Amino acid sequence: MILDIPPIIEQNIAIQAQKQGMSANEWAISILQKASNPDEMLLADFIKNKQLNSFQGNPTDIQKAMRDEWQ
Repeated sequence: MILDIPPIIEQNIAIQAQKQGMSANEWAISILQKASNPDEMLLADFIKNKQLNSFQGNPTDIQKAMRDEWQ
C-alpha cells in the first residue's frame, strides 16, 4: 500500500515516532492497528466516555465531594 501523504503530515509522523523511540513505519502501523480494531479500547477512553451517575449537577460540587473524600 502506498499513501500519498502531504509533507507536513510526514514530518509530524516522524516527530511523533521519534518521541516514542520508533521508526515512522512502526509508529504508523501501531496507530493503524488501533484504528482498525475499534473494539479494543484503552481504559482511559472507557472512563472518559463513562457517565458518573453519582455526580450529576454542579461540577464544583463534584470537585468538593472528591476533595472531601481525602480529608
